[in-house]
Amino acid sequence: MPELPHFRAPFSLSGGSFAAVEQDSPEEIAQCVEAVCKTFVGSRIDAPDYGIRDETFTTQTPSPSVAAVVAAVEEAEPRAHVLGTGVVEGMVRRIVLRVRGEA
Repeated sequence: MPELPHFRAPFSLSGGSFAAVEQDSPEEIAQCVEAVCKTFVGSRIDAPDYGIRDETFTTQTPSPSVAAVVAAVEEAEPRAHVLGTGVVEGMVRRIVLRVRGEA
């Protein structure tokens, strides 16, 4: 069991108890970045500015721009710095991160 546990995402059971990851570990930070990328602005009542804007019915390209994804991640997750992205057909498919404090 981790010393400072956080629920693993996606939420699951492991050996009869809730699966967890260590707080501030690269795995936990990556889970937080994934949550930012999967959340649309306005969908969380407690944090209405959290996430990425839903561009589905507002532009010709319904996916958010690379700059919008990078800005959202770096604003919401200060422990991570985006080093690069993998873009396929105009959509961000991969994000390369450096965890702050790591070399």
